[in-house]
Amino acid sequence: LPLLVLACFVVPLQSRIRQGIVQIQRNQDTPVLSVSTSRRALLEYVDDHISQGSVVWMDWIMESYLPAFSSKTTPLVFRGQPFVDESILTDMNRFYEETTELDSYVIETLDRWGVQYLLIERANPLAAELARIPLTLRLLYENDDFQFYQVAPNLMSNPIVAGDLSMLEADHGQAIDSYQQAIQDDPADELPHLGLARAYQAQG
Repeated sequence: LPLLVLACFVVPLQSRIRQGIVQIQRNQDTPVLSVSTSRRALLEYVDDHISQGSVVWMDWIMESYLPAFSSKTTPLVFRGQPFVDESILTDMNRFYEETTELDSYVIETLDRWGVQYLLIERANPLAAELARIPLTLRLLYENDDFQFYQVAPNLMSNPIVAGDLSMLEADHGQAIDSYQQAIQDDPADELPHLGLARAYQAQG
């Protein structure tokens, strides 16, 4: 029976393990040292600039490097458990390997897992899209290979996020309403003022 239970956990992970081995082999065979150097620089920055217990969203391969550089955040795929959380792996795979455009799924995924920071490779098609919502995702660090963002809190109920999404859909009137709501909620916050200016400029 114990062997059967172990098999139930190991078999679903075999393809992931194979992918990891392939990635490690690629890293070893790659003559370009700058890739590993940029990864190290990024992870060192992450460790220096996040607080204990922060939730950082990154692909599962990058998470394998994380424990060597930071004790402040635990890889999400484990979430304090001895076995990999397949539901998180599913979302990571869709987010990093299948999603190429900003849509509600991106926001819902980050909200679902309580993400505070987002790490992405610049070569990922989604990376260029993320720059289109600068108030929702604030760029903290970038190098030749990676970008590191801070994620706005309370994504699904945040009027700034709603304004950013309306801007993506060219619904400038709705964006203005959302940014104005954010200003009413917190007049001292500079972000919705910036968003409002962008919306008025885009509206002409």
